[in-house]
Amino acid sequence: MKMYLCILTLLCCLIGLTAQNTALINTSTNEIRIDVLAVYEEVVNDGYASVQVYEKLAHGRYEQHNFAEANRWFKKMFRLKKKPSAVDYKRYAETLDALDEHKKAKKYWESYYTANK
Repeated sequence: MKMYLCILTLLCCLIGLTAQNTALINTSTNEIRIDVLAVYEEVVNDGYASVQVYEKLAHGRYEQHNFAEANRWFKKMFRLKKKPSAVDYKRYAETLDALDEHKKAKKYWESYYTANK
């Protein structure tokens, strides 16, 4: 239970970092870097996954151009997310194209165009 509360507290602290993948705290005495995506992956490994965590990981890895990892997280996100956004479809289609999975990407491009109307 304590572990769950610690993880939950850590996630709450990181909510403000949604636009960044790495937070940097710089003081006159030291510098601390937090890899937010690594924290989210630890949360998943500890069994506390959710659609929101998968979404952060998928989009974060996409932005880093780590398409193999983005693909992994997009798959999990799409299994659970009831109403994916047009951005979700587009980024997953681009991820699949980058991995030369063009036939599968075509399906997500079509969903993107439908959602974007």
